[in-house]
Amino acid sequence: MLHRFPDPACLPAPPATFPSPFENSPHPLAAVAAEELMMQLRGKQPIASLLQSEGRMFTALVVRDSAGGLGWLGGVSGTLTAELRECGLVPGIADETRLTTLEQEAVIALGEIDRQIAALEAGSAHQALLEQRQALQIEQSAVLTQLTVRREIQRRERKTQRLQASQAGDMLALRALDLASRRERETIRQARQSAAEALAALDKQLADIQAQINTLKTQRRRRVAQWRRQRFDAYRLRDFSGTAVSLREAYQPGLPPDGSGDCAEPRLLHYAARQGLSPVAMASFWWGASPKAEVRQAGRYYPACRGRCGPLLPTLLQGLPFDPPPRMALQFDATEPTVLYEDDQLIVVNKPSGMLSVPGKRVTDSVVTRLQGRGAKDGKVMAVHRLDMSTSGVMLLAKTHKAFVHLQRQFTNRQVSKQYEAILDGTLSTSEGEIRLPLRTDFDDRPRQVVCETHGKPTLTRWQAMSVEDGRTRVAFYPHTGRTHQLRMHAA
Repeated sequence: MLHRFPDPACLPAPPATFPSPFENSPHPLAAVAAEELMMQLRGKQPIASLLQSEGRMFTALVVRDSAGGLGWLGGVSGTLTAELRECGLVPGIADETRLTTLEQEAVIALGEIDRQIAALEAGSAHQALLEQRQALQIEQSAVLTQLTVRREIQRRERKTQRLQASQAGDMLALRALDLASRRERETIRQARQSAAEALAALDKQLADIQAQINTLKTQRRRRVAQWRRQRFDAYRLRDFSGTAVSLREAYQPGLPPDGSGDCAEPRLLHYAARQGLSPVAMASFWWGASPKAEVRQAGRYYPACRGRCGPLLPTLLQGLPFDPPPRMALQFDATEPTVLYEDDQLIVVNKPSGMLSVPGKRVTDSVVTRLQGRGAKDGKVMAVHRLDMSTSGVMLLAKTHKAFVHLQRQFTNRQVSKQYEAILDGTLSTSEGEIRLPLRTDFDDRPRQVVCETHGKPTLTRWQAMSVEDGRTRVAFYPHTGRTHQLRMHAA
């Protein structure tokens, strides 16, 4: 599994501490190892065929052996196929035989529960009750309609008879007509009550069957949860202090996301710890066709995902000096953000890159936090819109609720035009165009977004190339919608 560099004398200097796997750009030494792994993948035709439909994330981990020599390990995220195993990639963390046994046991147990549910839902007793209830409803509706129509006819007849009896002063006739009216109302009331009681009796029988179905569904959910716990416990992770924990213990409290432990990064670190190898640097890249739900380019480097690997990699690196993850926000002096315009209704500022627009879950410093109390009548300044943390530019804030509502209405009605500028790697084949992609949150790697034709929200951005310099293109973006990370996705 350990690969040696062809020319160790020409390698970049190793880092003093293990770089954070969550940085966007890998250490140069890790990039050299990644290039070596890419060369191996290019030479494997079965791998190329395998990745034509959808690619994979691969990772190269530079390590030192016990003698201090440098080498590298290769890993891949997801299922290890026979073709991938031939590339000398590190194995998975969990015992495959154990995982297969657990899955087979779960499939058998869940299949039996599903069979019982299907038998109850499609059973003769259940179907007969449903048919009987439907027939009873039709019959009762017809009876009640008939009684109501007859009552209306007789009501009109009694109205004429009451007028005649009143004119004749026939009190006995009037009382008889009133009694007939009450009897008709009572007949209809009894018919409705009888219908309700008959339906209630059928509903109780149906509810008894449904209760059995719900009990089985509860058992199914518990069995799935048990299988997930057993599966996560089958992953025994070793860190560099010699400690071993299960995948479930590493994510306490709560269960890990599905797929945790099957990413390339934890596989490589676990393997290195077991083999007595010391990690030096790591680089992850995409190889193969881009997936349908994400923007991934073959050969481009990507940071480790925060959803699955965020809590896991620091645990695996225990016992090893490593850099902390990149800060979610930068530090700024008291003069930021710069105020461009201000009156008694609003403030316009220039938000610097790296500052949050509004307070986050872990970082409270933001544009809104810094401007609180600045001339607002109630001491509260409100952000009319937001800019991404790493995006710099003009930001509008309201000092009164009336101004906030008025300005937000303009944004909602698209009366405000917005222009962003971005510098993109490479040159573009056309000078302008439109991009439409349905986007939704990547629930396994928040706050990143994915393209989703089923659940994604529609997005639209117009763009225009402004200039080209040193192989990079400055582009003007004109977003017509304002989804999270829309321009980043459209730029990619």
